[in-house]
Amino acid sequence: EKRASRRFLDLNGTWKFAWSPRAGEVPEGFPEPSFDDAAWGEMPVPGNWELNGHGYPIYTNVIYNFHSDPPWIRYRGKDPDYNPTGAYRRSFDVPQEWSDQGLEVYLHIGAVCCGCRAWLNGTELGFSTDSKLP
Repeated sequence: EKRASRRFLDLNGTWKFAWSPRAGEVPEGFPEPSFDDAAWGEMPVPGNWELNGHGYPIYTNVIYNFHSDPPWIRYRGKDPDYNPTGAYRRSFDVPQEWSDQGLEVYLHIGAVCCGCRAWLNGTELGFSTDSKLP
């Protein structure tokens, strides 16, 4: 069981969260440690935006919700620019023994839909454009 390891830090729980119906509307500068997220809401992690009051489920078994005209993918609904985006923030401390021993630290994001970018203290760690992969 990985949770029993001294090398495991569980980041599940309540995170600060800001939702936007369009990708270009995420709060500017939010990855910076000094960013003020006091007005943000909260999101349980793991969690689902649509089941926690943000946006609406877009799954269907009748017709795909997006026009497929790569590389231009547009939502079929009333707002063709609809591309819901969430920004998450969480403060945590890495165990001192990890630093003392110079251990490498890995961030595992268990499930994300579509695209993801991760920062630590304002420095981008990486990104993924895959969805829900191990």
